[in-house]
This record gives sequence, C-alpha cells and structure tokens, in this order.
Amino acid sequence: MYFFLEETIYFRNTVEGVDDGDSAGNSVAPQTDDIFSQNKEVDNEPKIVEEPTTISSGTTSSQKSYWQRLALFRSVPGRPSIKQMFKMMYRPLLMMYHFPSVTWAGLLYGTCLSWYNVLNATTSSLLSASPYFFSSGLVGTAYTAPLIGAALAGLWSGWVTDKFAIRLARRNNGIREPEHRLWALSLSGLLCAAGLILWGVGAANDLSWVGLVFGLGMLAFSVIAGGSITLSYAVDCFKEISGETMMSVVVIRNTTGFAISYAINPWIDAMGVQNCFITAAMIALGCTATFLPMIYYGKSIRKASAKKYWEYVATAATTHA
Repeated sequence: MYFFLEETIYFRNTVEGVDDGDSAGNSVAPQTDDIFSQNKEVDNEPKIVEEPTTISSGTTSSQKSYWQRLALFRSVPGRPSIKQMFKMMYRPLLMMYHFPSVTWAGLLYGTCLSWYNVLNATTSSLLSASPYFFSSGLVGTAYTAPLIGAALAGLWSGWVTDKFAIRLARRNNGIREPEHRLWALSLSGLLCAAGLILWGVGAANDLSWVGLVFGLGMLAFSVIAGGSITLSYAVDCFKEISGETMMSVVVIRNTTGFAISYAINPWIDAMGVQNCFITAAMIALGCTATFLPMIYYGKSIRKASAKKYWEYVATAATTHA
C-alpha cells in the first residue's frame, strides 16, 4: 500500500455559481422578475454548453515524481500544516471530555456494535450444535434475517425518524432540536432486548430455528437503528466540527466493540447461554433507556459546551461549508 498507492488527498478551492465578471464582494442575487425576463430572452437563442471552470490556489499542474508521491508530509499553501495535522489527531480525545453529548453517543453506539459482535460470535456455535446441526451454508443463509432487519432499520432510522423529528419541530414553534430524533430509540431498545432473549434463551431451550432467526433479525434491526440515530444526533449537536466528533465516537465505539468480542465466550461459559443473554438483554435495555434523560437534559448539556464548541470551530484545521 505504501509503495504502490498514490496520495489521494487533494484540496480544491472552488467558486460555484458565480459568473467570472462578478466580484466576490458585489455578487447580489438577481430579482425574480429579472430572472424571468432573462429566461424569455434566451429561450429562442441557441444554447451553448460551457465546460465547468475551477478556481484553485496552491496547486501546480506539474506531475510529482514517484518519490515525491511517497512523502509522508508535505507543506503546501492552503493545506493544514504538519503541526495542525498532529493536533487534529489528539483533539478528538479531548472532545470526549468537553462534549458529553458526543461521549454519550459514542457509548450508546458502542453498545449497539457490541450486540452485533455477540450475534456474530454465537451464530455459528449455536446453530451448528444440537438440535439444529446447521451446515456452514445454512448458517450463512440464516443471515438473511439480519439483512432484512438492517433494511427495515435503515427505513426506520432515516425516513421515519426524520418525519417524526419534523413533526415534533412543528409542535416546538418550528424549531428542531437534535433530541427530537432520540424518541425513535425506544423501538430499537425494546427490539434489542427482545431479540437477545429470543436468540439466547430460545437456543438454550431448543426453540425452533425459525424463532432464533427472528431473534437475529430483531437484533440486527436494533443495532443498525440505534447506531444510525445516535450518529445523527452527534452530528446535529455540533455540525461545524462533525468530522472530529465522529472520530471521538469511532474511538469509543471500537474500544467497546473490541472488548465485547473477547468477552462474550467467557461470559457464556461462566453464566450459561440463558442467563448470559438475559443479562445482556437487560444491559442493552438499560443502556438504550439513557436516551430519556438525554431528551430532557441534552439541550442544557449542549448549552454548557457552547463556548468550547466555538473555540474548536475557530481553531479547526479545515473549514466547513
């Protein structure tokens, strides 16, 4: 990868939708009547398609040599400096302290990922054992249920949640708060607990494989919906530094998911399949239920972080549109 994949980062400074004759300071939106009159004048004229132009700075047309493309760092005008890049590496760690809303989103996202890791770690061992004796092909086919659950979760966490948030915004005098979308976590929390019990307790009591597959689908729905909603919440809270806050969320998520991947099998060995999954279901329900205090106190928490938020925006290495 180091020797044969070229550098792909490229900063392009563009000005879109502005005529060449207009200056940046004097560009004024045309009046509606002028637009209509201009359209009438050019309707009968031949249309000329012009190639899009790009206004760029700090770039050259000369091609870099092979060894220049292997350079780890380059100081180019218009790009973040090397010092800024290293600063951006540890800033997300500090954000976990300064922005509790982001930390909460990362923890909840991490627990959602943990239950998916539980699903992956136990599917083969449970379905291939007595009384199911699934072959490797049938175990793979069982993942059709999580595929369907994930598709439904995408619809729930996307279109349905947005519609519900807009409805709450209308009741809030037209002001949409990030916390409005958190109500949708109620369904994912209930289905996560139900899916874990149906999957684990069902397997411990030799439930039909149909019930276990339904449990897999419910679990996949809750994992995808819970993760998507919490990610959207983190972005809504601090949009100007969403790229950095996403790194904070990912660090928390990966740490939690990594831990549970190695813990699930010893956990099952110590408590048994049934007790293990009942405990996991209650933990999942309790973790997801933390969205309730976030709905009522989330705005106050965000207000307390406002000063630090604008400090981070002012010192960001990159700008946001």
